[in-house]
Amino acid sequence: MRHPRRTASAAGLLFFVLAVLAIRPATRQANASPFAPSDQLELISRADWSSYREHPESYSELIARTPFPTLANSIVGNYAEVALNDIQLAIGHIGGVSEEINYHATDWLNIKSLSAYRSDSFSLTNDNDSTELELQLSHQAEQEHGISQEVDFQVNTEKFQGIAGYYFFHDDDRQINTVALPPSIIIPRATAPAMMNPAAAPSNVCQPKA
Repeated sequence: MRHPRRTASAAGLLFFVLAVLAIRPATRQANASPFAPSDQLELISRADWSSYREHPESYSELIARTPFPTLANSIVGNYAEVALNDIQLAIGHIGGVSEEINYHATDWLNIKSLSAYRSDSFSLTNDNDSTELELQLSHQAEQEHGISQEVDFQVNTEKFQGIAGYYFFHDDDRQINTVALPPSIIIPRATAPAMMNPAAAPSNVCQPKA
């Protein structure tokens, strides 16, 4: 069982000197919503969201007959069918929002602010034992959240053209990866909890090498 967590942050300064400053027509995504309360200020809001819920296919197959799974034994060598008894389910979403602020302070100074938040989540339950019995079930899950902020100062004079700015980024990512071994025909009831927690396993249960 793994419960890793990753957190990352970044910040820094941006500085560019441009030999030529080309002004091109702005292209915006279809979901952008511009709003200009004045000639000096423009606000652009963006948002997106997508989600899914599906039953993924499984291609796990026995490569040889075993003493116990009758249905799985009947399709050994037949790769067009699988023997499953647990529901396989995948659920996820991803989405975020952002705000762009453009401020024309003077004839030679423009200020741009970009703020954004994004999140995604994922959950997968999978039947891993390749039989019609409840022998092994895996579960994976992940949740991630990120925020970012950037502020740019765009200077345009007869003798100098450049951009100076500051950015910040923070990301938090948590993951879970487990394998459930419930009591079954090949895993006695007294052994199953120990296999989930190797530290509590009796001496007659095989444990992975350190």
